[in-house]
Amino acid sequence: MKPFVREHVNAVLFALALLAGALLRAPAWFTVIGQNAYSKILWYDEAYSAFFASRPLLETIRLSGNDTTPGLFAVLLSFWSRIFGDGVGALAAFPFLLSLAGIVCVFFLGRELFDSRTGVAAALLLALNPLHVKYATEIRAYNLLACLAALSLLFAWRYLCDRRAADAAAWGAIAVLGMYTHYVFAALLAVEAVFMGAAFATESRRELKRFVRVLGGIGLAFVPQMLLFRRWGDFFASVGATSNLVRGYGHGGLLTIPTFFSTLAFGQEQSHPMTPAGLWFSTVAGVIIMIGILAYILRARRELATRYLVFVLFVGIAALMAGKLLYSPRYFLVFAPAFAVLAGRMLSGLRPAAFLTAFAICAAALGAPLWRSYAVHPAYAFTYYAPAFADRIAEQAEPGDLVLADHYTDILFRRYYRGPAPVVTFFPRDGRNVEDMAERFRTFDYDFIGRRDLPTLQRLTSGYRRIWTVDYEPQSSSLQDPTGIKRRWLEGHFFRIDRIEFPAETAQQKIVLYFYQRI
Repeated sequence: MKPFVREHVNAVLFALALLAGALLRAPAWFTVIGQNAYSKILWYDEAYSAFFASRPLLETIRLSGNDTTPGLFAVLLSFWSRIFGDGVGALAAFPFLLSLAGIVCVFFLGRELFDSRTGVAAALLLALNPLHVKYATEIRAYNLLACLAALSLLFAWRYLCDRRAADAAAWGAIAVLGMYTHYVFAALLAVEAVFMGAAFATESRRELKRFVRVLGGIGLAFVPQMLLFRRWGDFFASVGATSNLVRGYGHGGLLTIPTFFSTLAFGQEQSHPMTPAGLWFSTVAGVIIMIGILAYILRARRELATRYLVFVLFVGIAALMAGKLLYSPRYFLVFAPAFAVLAGRMLSGLRPAAFLTAFAICAAALGAPLWRSYAVHPAYAFTYYAPAFADRIAEQAEPGDLVLADHYTDILFRRYYRGPAPVVTFFPRDGRNVEDMAERFRTFDYDFIGRRDLPTLQRLTSGYRRIWTVDYEPQSSSLQDPTGIKRRWLEGHFFRIDRIEFPAETAQQKIVLYFYQRI
C-alpha cells in the first residue's frame, strides 16, 4: 500500500475509533443502579467537584487542599459551568469531552513513538477500554489526568530524542498541570524523570543540568499546592487511613501486580472481583498480559520506545505501591496511555490479516463487559441515594419538619432537595457545630460525634415536631457517627415512624432514611 493511501486509511480508522469511543461512552450519561437506569446522579466526590466549582475562584483553590485532588480540574470546571451552566448534564459534558480528547492524545503518542498504525491501534484500544469508559462522565479529574499523562509521555519522549529546549519546556509545563490535576501524577512523573535522567547522565552533562533545572521548576511550581494540602494523615495508618502494608499488598496480596494489568485491559469490573471466578479471571488475564508484554520485549528489545513504555509500566507499579495507590483502579488511568500504546504496538506488528483478526478478538473481549462498565458496582450503589431520599422527603414533609443532614447529605441535597422542610447540618467539632460550608472543608471532610456534642444536637432539633435524617448501615461505616450516638439520642427523644433503605435490594452497605416524630 502506498504511503499516501496508507495515511488516509489510518485517518479513516482513527476517525472510526473516535466515533466508537463516543458511542461506547454515551450510556455513561446514565447512572445504572441494579436494573434501573436514571439520568446521571451525582455521588459524594462529584458533588465536591460541583461545589468547589461553584465557589469564587480563590476559594476554590484554597478548598482544594482539603480534597484528595488538587484544584486544576475544579478551576476549569468553574469556567466551563459559567459558559454552559451548572446542571448535571452540562457538568458531565466536560469530562466526557476530556475522555474523547484522551483517545486523540493516545493516537498522537502512538504515532510519535512508532507510527500511525500503532497510533490507530492504541486509540481504538483506549476507546474500547472499560476502565476509561467507566469514568467518561465522572465529574472528577480522572479524564484530565489521562489526557495529561499521554501528553507528558509524548513530550518527554520528544525531549529525550531531540534535546530541544521547546520540548523540555512543554514537558515541564504539562508536568505542572498534571501535578495540579491529581497527586497520582507524581508516580508517572517520577518514572519519566528516572528514565530521562539515566539517559542524560550517560550522554550529556549539559543536558542533565538543564533537565535538573526543569525538574526544579516543576517542584517550585507545585509548592503552593503542597502548602495548601491538609490531608497528610491519609498517608499514615490511623483512623480513616490504611497502612502501607494493607494498601500495597492486602488487596489480593502479590496478585495486585497481575490485577494491575488486568484492570488496564479489562476495566474496573475485573479489579473488584466479587466471586472466586472473577478473582481467577483477573489473575489469569493479568498474567497472560504480562507474559505477552515480556514476549514482545524479547522481540523488540532494540526499540528504545518499547523499553521506554515497558519501564513506565513496570516501574510505575512500584511507584503506585510506594505511594499506597495500587488499591484504587481509577488511579491506574495515569498509566492507561502507556499501556494502550504498548498493546497497540504489539498488534500493529502483525500481518494485515492477523492484525484485523486480533482487532476483532480484542473488540469482542474488551467490548463484552462494556454494557456493565457504566453501571454502579453493587458495593457502591448506596452513594447514589440523594435523589430518591430528596424526593421522598419533599413528598411527605410538613410544616414543623426538619431535615437533619450530615456533611455528605448536605452537599448532595443542595442540588437535589426542593422540599419545604429546612435542611440543618450537624457537623460537630470541638463541641460546636460548624455551619459554614467553606469552614467545614477547611477543617476536615468529616468528624466524629461525641457525647459532648449532644447539647448541640438538642439545640438544632429544638422546636421541631418531626425529624428526617440519613444514617448508615452498618453503623460503623458512618464517618461522622460510627458508634451511633446521634441515632440513640434521637430514638430516646423521638418515636421512629419510618425507615427507608437505599438501595432497596440486598446489599452489604446501605444508606437509611429515618423519619422520627417527637414523643
